[in-house]
Amino acid sequence: MKRSVTAILIIVLALAACHTADTIPVPTAPPTPPPDLTPEQTLEEFYDFYLNFPGNLMVDNRYRDHPFMQQHLTPEFVTAVDDLIASFEFGGYDPFICAQALPNTIDVGPADTAGDRAMLPVETDFEGHRFTVEMIHSDGLWRIDAIICQAPEGSDQPPQASPPTPDSDSSALGGWQPYRNEEYRFSLSIPTGWQTQFIPVEDHADIDPVEGYVIFNDEASIPTPLALVIVSGTLDDYHRVFPAPDDAVEERKFGTRTIPVEEPFPGETYYLLDRGDGLLVALRVIARDEPVDSETQAIVDAMLASFTFLS
Repeated sequence: MKRSVTAILIIVLALAACHTADTIPVPTAPPTPPPDLTPEQTLEEFYDFYLNFPGNLMVDNRYRDHPFMQQHLTPEFVTAVDDLIASFEFGGYDPFICAQALPNTIDVGPADTAGDRAMLPVETDFEGHRFTVEMIHSDGLWRIDAIICQAPEGSDQPPQASPPTPDSDSSALGGWQPYRNEEYRFSLSIPTGWQTQFIPVEDHADIDPVEGYVIFNDEASIPTPLALVIVSGTLDDYHRVFPAPDDAVEERKFGTRTIPVEEPFPGETYYLLDRGDGLLVALRVIARDEPVDSETQAIVDAMLASFTFLS
């Protein structure tokens, strides 16, 4: 009799174990993305996950420890997000989408890749809402290293769903800050800690259309090889001082803007931003003895992608 009771008990426990195993799902971590994904595919995968996540990854800092997020974000960018969120005093915005509300769709544009870094333009279904994502390739994977938020072109205000709010003094992530020139009505993002100095050109000859230069010094007050040249006049006026190339003008796409690139003097590259009404701003990059290194080029690309003429 005891053996029969024991046997029945063993069968009941075995059935209960099987039922438990069948009814309670075992949580699994999201699969690691294959190492051969392009920057565009990786970013599309990231935002597909982010928009469809059943919850809010910003709550309780879940973006820091969720396995999928850890696979797609660099540690430096996570720290930048932490710092930005800590700076919010009233409200704020979601730094992964540069908005206060989730859009319905996110479109990732073609990557501008230089070595192990890539800049990707991103647009949402919010009117005029766009931003730039910088990615870095390491350990066989592309990861997000910075997200640069920007106001819509031709406006000094972000769209209603876009981030830079009066509550925050930063319009970019991953070590970036805004620079705004009120006199000549333009803005762009520059690395945090950089200092700017405007040097006007006074009493210049009639042939010289240059109004002045914006010089950039790094966080150690050391001059960088980058500067802005502000020109009043047309492209022809500009070419009186900076000769036009004999060959066809190179053009590169930054965000939604196609920018002419010229080298009027050896070792000096000029990226031309023409407002079309008598004002032209050129980003000058000096590299006389060797090509521009990948880190400097990534900074140049991000500055140009964030550049906006203000109304």
